[in-house]
Amino acid sequence: MEEQIFYTRKIPLQSASFHQNSRSVRVIAATETPLRFFNPLQMKWEYIIHLVSGLVLPPSGQVPLLDTHDRTSVSSVIGSARNFRVAGKNLECDVFFSETQGGKEAAQKVREGHLTDFSVGYIILEAHRIPKGESKEINGRIFRGPIQINSRWRLIELSVAAVGRDENAKVIPAKTAGAVNEKDEKPEKSGIGIIDIAFFIFLAMMLMGWIYGIF
Repeated sequence: MEEQIFYTRKIPLQSASFHQNSRSVRVIAATETPLRFFNPLQMKWEYIIHLVSGLVLPPSGQVPLLDTHDRTSVSSVIGSARNFRVAGKNLECDVFFSETQGGKEAAQKVREGHLTDFSVGYIILEAHRIPKGESKEINGRIFRGPIQINSRWRLIELSVAAVGRDENAKVIPAKTAGAVNEKDEKPEKSGIGIIDIAFFIFLAMMLMGWIYGIF
């Protein structure tokens, strides 16, 4: 049965929004970018889209952060992913690293910019395969084949990975440090300033000296 097949999808990120105090980073966990994958049931390569509106989370709203999809040991859990939010066609979340040795090492590499990719592990709950030359309306949107649309999918875990596939799924950059708020920005004052007055006085004195032969 299709819903029993465990899938993964890789997500690149940048370390710009890493928060040292909480050892966390904000990422785009999934997008609706079509990705090429091998379907083991059909034994062929296909393109797939995850509708972010079809995400199904566990009741806790949290999934474990794993080391390269290793679900065989609790030592592979190096943190967790929480605070999921759908923003347009993107799925955002916060990644928190554990204080364990594995969590600290992964966080350090992310902070330094050496480790840049994450990968989602999921189970497909509802999928629509659209053959080449055909189209189908799903949730009020028209999709044209050949493609598979996953309209409902359960997120199982998020992993730190080595190589990403989805170039549009990235970390959400932190706000630019020292940026000036438009409301706080002071407009330049117009008119004559103190320096201008002193300059005019100097010119007047030079003129008077020239007229009366002082200089």
